[in-house]
Amino acid sequence: MTGNNNGFSIIIFVAAAALFLWGCASSGQKFIHLDFQHPISKTRSGRVGIEPFQDKRQNMGPGYLGYRTLLDNSRETFFVTGLDLSRSLTHVTSQYIQACGFDTEETSFEHTPEGVGQSSTNFTYILAGQINDLEYTAVKKAGRTHVGLVIDLTLYLGEPATATLKTIPVSMTLDQVAFNLDRKKVEEMLNQSIQEVLVKSLALDTPAAE
Repeated sequence: MTGNNNGFSIIIFVAAAALFLWGCASSGQKFIHLDFQHPISKTRSGRVGIEPFQDKRQNMGPGYLGYRTLLDNSRETFFVTGLDLSRSLTHVTSQYIQACGFDTEETSFEHTPEGVGQSSTNFTYILAGQINDLEYTAVKKAGRTHVGLVIDLTLYLGEPATATLKTIPVSMTLDQVAFNLDRKKVEEMLNQSIQEVLVKSLALDTPAAE
């Protein structure tokens, strides 16, 4: 009887563990909230005009962020809250600029020095962005989850007072192994990565030269 009880206990334990693993993740749609939370000192002032970002990704819906394969090879698909990545990245960029001390306002301009020169001189800077690629992937291989993230943007930063325009290519590729992934950890990784590329590429938190 003792042997049978032990075997029965092991079966219960394995079944419970399986249910726990299945409960941690399920296929279907999951939504990711993009938000700028990086600590920045307000060292600047002025006004920045922001043109809404354009999503130029190929064969991806406007709200698509990526996917994760599960134990049964089904997929958990990630979408940005609001199903509009262009709008979300514009919002996150505006949050970063405001954190630096600037006020922001929506605008539009031709992405040339001439177009910048024709913009209102009430703007310290004007900014536009293009999403060339952005996708998160997580694939389970040999008991480990291999996580990949690609971010490819083109930013256009102009100064109306001098009619100058900088075209800033932004690229980040991450490849790592992760354990115990859940929606919150995916959200944290995406937010941290997007914040990093914005801060490093625009550097608007750096005090202006005298």
